[in-house]
Amino acid sequence: MVANSSPDGEDVKKKKKKKKKKLAVFVSGRGSNFRAIHEACVAGTISGEVAAVVTEKSGCAGAVFARDMDIPVLLFPKTKQDPDALSASDLIVALRRYEVDFILLAGYLKLIPIELIKSFPKSIINTHPSLLPAFGGKGYYGMKVHDSVIASGARYSGPTIHFIGEHYDRGCILAQRVIPVLANDTAEELATRVLQVEHRLYVETVAALCEERIVWREDGIPLIRSIENPELYSWPSCLQAFCAVRLSSLIDIRISRMLVYVNGSIAKNTFCPTLLVHLAFMFHSFAGCIILKNCLNNESLLANS
Repeated sequence: MVANSSPDGEDVKKKKKKKKKKLAVFVSGRGSNFRAIHEACVAGTISGEVAAVVTEKSGCAGAVFARDMDIPVLLFPKTKQDPDALSASDLIVALRRYEVDFILLAGYLKLIPIELIKSFPKSIINTHPSLLPAFGGKGYYGMKVHDSVIASGARYSGPTIHFIGEHYDRGCILAQRVIPVLANDTAEELATRVLQVEHRLYVETVAALCEERIVWREDGIPLIRSIENPELYSWPSCLQAFCAVRLSSLIDIRISRMLVYVNGSIAKNTFCPTLLVHLAFMFHSFAGCIILKNCLNNESLLANS
């Protein structure tokens, strides 16, 4: 006798497989990362939905956008100025009521209470506009981060996605992307480029989180499983770091101060066009990715042989 598969059983499996994760996003300002995440959820790039937005500023742009999208807005924390806001325990109850799976901090400037961290272990992530652990910690936020990066003479910067611990910017790093700091960068220009990359990185990381592709190494370091091959891990930060090193060694960042001939004379300390630096970075990033990918593939072949 041939057993017939139950259509109802198949439907249940499909529903379980396609069940979206519920997300709570914490914002304090514009909420540009929140918007990117919400749009990715609507488009299906992220298998999740924003169930609630939490803010300490009810009139901030992120909260206004949430209300426009019919997303519930929760005011936290309770203060003398905002006695109607939620306490930590009330917030936890509210997030449970919305069946929240993960908490995403998107420009939220308040310290997360320990009660919330304990209630959502390994489920709260944050983004920071520098390559942690550099330029992180209390006092490093917004334009202060980029001012500090430029003042230090650092050649590279970029966003970091990390899990939340009990201290500012001290949680385990989950993902990073590297971009060059150009010789004539202002803090505003650097911030714009970092934010563009940050939006993409945050969406990719949240997508991995919702697809349950985050695994924890024995030493407590989180890794992201490759979407193409679950037996391998995605190493975007490794690839980018490798490319940055290749760029540094093959095209010294001082190329941006290359000598330019003007009317037959040498004009010193003249910045080369930004496009030249970007083209150089793109070329060597592409070459570096091919080299490293081949190395990783060779290692996998050797390990399986």
